[in-house]
Amino acid sequence: MEPDSVNLLPKLVCIYDEPFADVSAIPTYYVSKFAREHVTVALSGDGGDELFAGYNIYSYLRRIYKYNFSSPAINTFLWGNIHKMIPEHASGKGLMYFLSKNPNDLGAHLCIWTKNEREKLIIQNGHKEVMNASELFKRDILRSGNRDFISNLQYLDLQTYMVDDILTKVDRASMINSLEVRVPFLDHKFAELTFKIPAQLKMKDQIKKYILKRAMKPFLSTNILNHAKTDFDVPLSVWFRGRLKEFVNDTLITHNPLLAGYLNRDYVRKVINDNMTGMRDFSSKIWSLLFFEEWLKQNQE
Repeated sequence: MEPDSVNLLPKLVCIYDEPFADVSAIPTYYVSKFAREHVTVALSGDGGDELFAGYNIYSYLRRIYKYNFSSPAINTFLWGNIHKMIPEHASGKGLMYFLSKNPNDLGAHLCIWTKNEREKLIIQNGHKEVMNASELFKRDILRSGNRDFISNLQYLDLQTYMVDDILTKVDRASMINSLEVRVPFLDHKFAELTFKIPAQLKMKDQIKKYILKRAMKPFLSTNILNHAKTDFDVPLSVWFRGRLKEFVNDTLITHNPLLAGYLNRDYVRKVINDNMTGMRDFSSKIWSLLFFEEWLKQNQE
């Protein structure tokens, strides 16, 4: 993958037809295009992380949940005020943000732009209704059943992230390349079976997908079973500080962007500048802005 992959942006916006902020749509498109040169049908492992607790964020949030002994009120006051005092570019700010929340609702606060950031980003002239919609919707899902913490995170991802992001991303990127992608993990009988497996067999200590790995041990080599989980991503943080620096500034700041009618340009500029310092990686935020700007261009009345 090279920085000129950003030229795919207008096509991606056309393919997804909505502000779709997952940058892994870029490699998904190219992998689908390459695969179609050899096959017409491919199998995907999507659903495995949701069904077997495979995401790294689960371990992170479980530690916060396990060691947070404060009440929600104390969390909001103590950690919330510490979070406000920490500079935007400093490490630990994200941890303080999660500590300031109700431990049972931690999964509701996973997003590219946190509520605090959206309050600074969105111009509040008719758009205020979007401020809390994401967290409230996800919080209601988390509170909809009597499940343990990890199972709650899985259920939330099954209801939101998997269907709205993962499956949408692969479906659009593959179909535009005339490739059919099937998802065996999400066979309904298999999925229903996994719902009966206790969470401690899916994430045992720090081993994610524990029972799946045990089941596959006779068939897969050790280096595959023990391979560290990696993101399916592109090096945006490097690109946006290097060869795509001018592209970002021209698109989002200099050339009268359409998003200025919805978003605070000063805060957008601050996010870009903070990313340039290298102290924090805001590349996913910047990509979401680039995608939004292109979507606005393609949908002008």
